[in-house]
Amino acid sequence: MENWITYIMECAFCLALLYLPFVGLLRKETFFQYNRYALLAITVLSFLLPLISIPEITSQLGHSETLSIQLDEINVMISGKVLSEVVSWKTILSVIYLLGAVACMIYKMTDLIRLVRFIPRGCLWVQSENGIHVHCHVHNVVPFSWMNHIVISEKDYEENGKNILLHEQAHIACKHSWDVLWLSFVEVLQWFNPFVWMLSKEMQDIHEYEADMSVLHQGINARDYQLLIIQKVVGSGTYALANNFNHSSLKKRIAMMVKEKSNPWARMKYLYLFPIVAICMIACTQSSQSNATEYISYEAVEEKPEYPGGMGELSTFLGRNLRYPVVCQDNGIQGKVIVQFVVNKEGSVEDVAVATGVDPYLDAEALRIVKMMPKWKPGKHEGKEVNVKCTIPIGFTLQ
Repeated sequence: MENWITYIMECAFCLALLYLPFVGLLRKETFFQYNRYALLAITVLSFLLPLISIPEITSQLGHSETLSIQLDEINVMISGKVLSEVVSWKTILSVIYLLGAVACMIYKMTDLIRLVRFIPRGCLWVQSENGIHVHCHVHNVVPFSWMNHIVISEKDYEENGKNILLHEQAHIACKHSWDVLWLSFVEVLQWFNPFVWMLSKEMQDIHEYEADMSVLHQGINARDYQLLIIQKVVGSGTYALANNFNHSSLKKRIAMMVKEKSNPWARMKYLYLFPIVAICMIACTQSSQSNATEYISYEAVEEKPEYPGGMGELSTFLGRNLRYPVVCQDNGIQGKVIVQFVVNKEGSVEDVAVATGVDPYLDAEALRIVKMMPKWKPGKHEGKEVNVKCTIPIGFTLQ
């Protein structure tokens, strides 16, 4: 789970880094279709880039003058005394993330179910043409579309049916509902990331710009159409997942309709994605490889690292601070956890990892206590202080 949390955090970092330049460079351009594709590409890349590693960088990170030694096994015994279980901050973070993701998913699913159920409810008639189903409602509902369904009130159909239907048909033709579904999935996975919600709002605006331009390109009078939008801007409650006729900001929609088309050369701005993608790849590669050093091992170290006070003090330290997880006591789980760590040239303990595990709770406790160790006396080889990888077996035994 901790690896998944790290991956999601890297995804959030990539999405933010890719999206922010878009806001400054492309938000005000009239390349609505290109902007839509760019935002979709940003979301997809944010999930892919953390999975990519650069071999050249990996190989450069893979060489470290680190020696290797084996320490004596240290046993922790317990005779049934219940000790408080230590929960790491990563576990707490994982639980918070899962709760947020589940809550967000429930909200999205509830909204989708309400939307699907509402479409046929209170419907006076249904008209189908070219695979598009128009549902005329008796209720004074704000016009919206979802997939290949359009919902419109009887009053709107009689007064402004042509323009409204053209607008919603444009949403369907562009398959905007699929964008909304994908972004809802991204929001569930990155619910904690404010930039994903900003990107989703940006996409809603672009959907409306695309639909508006499609209506105007079919010869509809721009002034009449803008007046219609103003009339419909205040309406009843809408569904977050649907493409609503008055979904986007009125001022921005009208501004985009009257805005002069962007210079075709402005499309060159999309090239910003390439250097940002490279930066994300390098950053994610360095992050994933930071604890994956390839060690050069020696059969003997001239001067091994020394715990303050000697190995006896190390045993005392571990025995005093280790806490046998309650869940393992209750289930009779015991065994030997082999932990690897590096005592660097300054004597600090780093790169702590489980080499051979027994149980997630025992493994987590062994990692916790090793990370608590004070500074050691650094090891020496050929007269120089060096990084030394140490392997220590920690035995958990129930009596």
